[in-house]
Amino acid sequence: MIVYGFAVGALQANCYLLGDSESRQAAVIDPGDDHARILREGEKRDLRVKKILLTHAHPDHMGAALELRRVTGASLGCHRDEVWVFEQVWRMSGVRDASIDRAIDETYEDGDEIEIGKLKINVIHTPGHSPGGVCYYAHPCLFTGDTLFQRSVGRTDIPGGDYAKLQASITEKLLGLDDEVVVLPGHMGKTTLGEEKRSNPFVREMLMQASS
Repeated sequence: MIVYGFAVGALQANCYLLGDSESRQAAVIDPGDDHARILREGEKRDLRVKKILLTHAHPDHMGAALELRRVTGASLGCHRDEVWVFEQVWRMSGVRDASIDRAIDETYEDGDEIEIGKLKINVIHTPGHSPGGVCYYAHPCLFTGDTLFQRSVGRTDIPGGDYAKLQASITEKLLGLDDEVVVLPGHMGKTTLGEEKRSNPFVREMLMQASS
């Protein structure tokens, strides 16, 4: 498995290349900006982009998605509850693009499995930061978008945010995975689930509330 992450755009959102080392097929997770750089990073690693996966559709995570889709022919996917977020964000950008009605090629549900070559990626629906937010799990890597960060969690004081749902997503769906799972978030550096259980004040508070 090939994993390479780098920050893009004004808000420095993390974009990830996730590739199958045998077939050289790859997914781009959260192409927030700079499609040309994303393509260059893929070419450096001899990867062919087959899928574009959004953890959620906020602008800093999907800004280059349609251009990347146009250039590569890759399918663009997100959770079904995030399609309307994608469409609203794209329309508010002021760009009128006839492809908007067909831009989302695939929609996912909790528990779906996505294949990239021989890689299997599990979809975990984690609403809270956004209604259709998901994490993508390709053992041992968990791509958490804006659900879980190093010593922090996603904001819920925005349209579509819901703290109770975020708490349930983290405590009931993510923290049951092995402590050694590597967390690759949408912003900031990587961590592990075990480290977040020990040192993330938000996670610790969530766990206490869930057990009370």
